[in-house]
Amino acid sequence: MSQENHSTIISASEIGEYVYCSRSFWLHREYPEFKETAPKKTFLDLFRARENRLEIGIRLHAKQAAQVKRQAQLRKVAYLLVLIISLFIIVTLGLYLVWKMRLLFLPF
Repeated sequence: MSQENHSTIISASEIGEYVYCSRSFWLHREYPEFKETAPKKTFLDLFRARENRLEIGIRLHAKQAAQVKRQAQLRKVAYLLVLIISLFIIVTLGLYLVWKMRLLFLPF
């Protein structure tokens, strides 16, 4: 088998590498020495990276949950303020109308 034929054969792991990162696949095909100098990751490294991502994800979800809870509280406060202001306007308008009606019925 010639060298040209061998370079066109792609293994299943190379397909997986291409799907994961086409640039990495191309670099490994064009520069085989690049593959040798790339740091090898052990299972422990991958496990630690997964644990770190998990911890970060847990923290981000907790932060998001706190923000959602805070927004719900602020929404309740906003509704309460709208209700108080509406009642204030209604009472003020009612008092004004009562005062205006008294002026109409006062004898001059």
